[in-house]
Amino acid sequence: MMKKQWIAILLAGLLVMSLSACGKKQPASDPTPKDPNQQQPSEPGDSNASDTPGTSDQEPVFPDSLARADAEVRLDELISVLGRKEADLENAMKDVSTVGDAVSGARTYRHKLLGMESQVSYAIGADGTIDRITVTTDGDTAETWRSELQDTLLAQQLEGETDAWHYSDADVHLSAKDGKTVVVLEKKTA
Repeated sequence: MMKKQWIAILLAGLLVMSLSACGKKQPASDPTPKDPNQQQPSEPGDSNASDTPGTSDQEPVFPDSLARADAEVRLDELISVLGRKEADLENAMKDVSTVGDAVSGARTYRHKLLGMESQVSYAIGADGTIDRITVTTDGDTAETWRSELQDTLLAQQLEGETDAWHYSDADVHLSAKDGKTVVVLEKKTA
């Protein structure tokens, strides 16, 4: 008789614990907007996550599209790498071959931007970070770039300048040179 009472007590305790565990809500996904440049942990409890929700201990990663020659790169993704370290660029591009020195003192890769094959040169500043990106495309594609900056990204035209905008923390200048469209993205200094 005593064994049956102990078993009943243990089963009741197990049932209470099960019911209390079922009643707990799982953490809902964080409704706050995320920075698209911020790397997020893949699972709640990921070992890379810090104690503060929505943040991580790691630097944001380069957009995947930059490390693949056949991928379409969005202009805002390209702008997001301004200010990143040279080592980050080298790690992201380790499987992508350079296409020569289209711009003196910069490392140049081929990317597809706005549907066009482009040579993209990353210039490293004195502090070891990417401070300028120069994009060169064949032909007169200036109108496509203007449309992307003004209509899609809603970049602010720089006052008193032609073909110059401010987007995020970068200034963007558009020009033509030797039958090519040249776009220069520079990190805005405070």
